[in-house]
Amino acid sequence: MPQELAFGQISSFVERFEEAKIVSAEIYLRDGLPALKIHSQDGHAHRHVPGYLLFPRDGEESALIEVANLYEGSNYRLQEVQATSSTGENIGAVTFAGAKIDQSNPEPWEGNWSSAHSPLLGYGYPNLVLNLKITDLRVPKGLSPGSYWKAPVYWNGEGSWPGLLRIEGDYLTLTSIFEYVLSLRFGSKFGSNVTKRLNAITEEPEMQQAFSSIVIDEIWDVRKVTNIREGKTSPTNLVKSIQSCYEVRSNLTHRGKSIKSDAMKVINATKLLSDLLTSYLLVVLPELKEIWPSEMVKDS
Repeated sequence: MPQELAFGQISSFVERFEEAKIVSAEIYLRDGLPALKIHSQDGHAHRHVPGYLLFPRDGEESALIEVANLYEGSNYRLQEVQATSSTGENIGAVTFAGAKIDQSNPEPWEGNWSSAHSPLLGYGYPNLVLNLKITDLRVPKGLSPGSYWKAPVYWNGEGSWPGLLRIEGDYLTLTSIFEYVLSLRFGSKFGSNVTKRLNAITEEPEMQQAFSSIVIDEIWDVRKVTNIREGKTSPTNLVKSIQSCYEVRSNLTHRGKSIKSDAMKVINATKLLSDLLTSYLLVVLPELKEIWPSEMVKDS
C-alpha cells in the first residue's frame, strides 16, 4: 500500500493507484503479519478487504511482479481476483494471498491492516518505551564491588531499579521489534540474513534522518565477545550504532556477561535503540502520531 514501509521498492514501477476492495475475502494476522484469505465458496459475500489497485507503467508489469514476489516470499502466493474500484467498476487483478492460510493459528483481523495500527508497533511498542523511561536505568551504587552479583537486588530489582534480568528482557523485546520492522520493510528480500537487513536500513535516508535527530548522552563501546581480536565498536555513527546495539544483544547474560560495566552497556544500548527506532517510525509511519501517547510524540 502507498503508505506502507515497503512501497518504495515498487513505486518506480507504478503509474498510479486508487482505492479498491476484494469481496468474499478476509485478513488474518499470522505470526504478526497480515495474510489475505480469499473464500471460494458462497456465504462470505458480506466480507471484504479494502486496499489499492496498482496500475503499472507500460513495460514495467513484469518488474513490479518480480520485486513483489521477492518481497513476499514463500508465505504468500500470487492469485487472480476480481477487485471493485472506488467507482464500482469490477477489474481483473492479481494479489498476494496467504499460502496455507489456516496454518500457524491465524487470528481474524477487523477492517484494513496497516503497520501503524498493528498490535506491536501501534500499541505494544509505545508501552515498552514509556515503561523503559519511567525506570531509573542505573546500576545501584550500594552493591558490593566484589560480589554484587550475589545480591538478589542486582538481578531482580528494588525501588526504581528494575533489575538486570528485567532490563535484558526488555532489551531483547526491543531488538525483536526492530527485527519486525526490518521484516515489514524488506520482507524476504534478504532471506533470514539479519545482517544484510541491518546494513540496508542504515543506507536509507529516513533512518539517517532519524539518527541525526537523536542525542547520544555518552560514548560507550562494546567488544565482540566471540572474537575479541576484532576490537570494540562504539556508536559514533549510524552504522556503528546499529553494530554496537547488536553486539550488546549477543553479549547478554546467556553469554556470561553480568558485570556492572556490561549492565551499563545494556542500558546505553536500550536508550540508543529505543530513541533511534522511535524517531525512524515517526518518519516512515507518520500516522503513529495520531495513535501513540502524546508523550511519545513530544519526546521525539
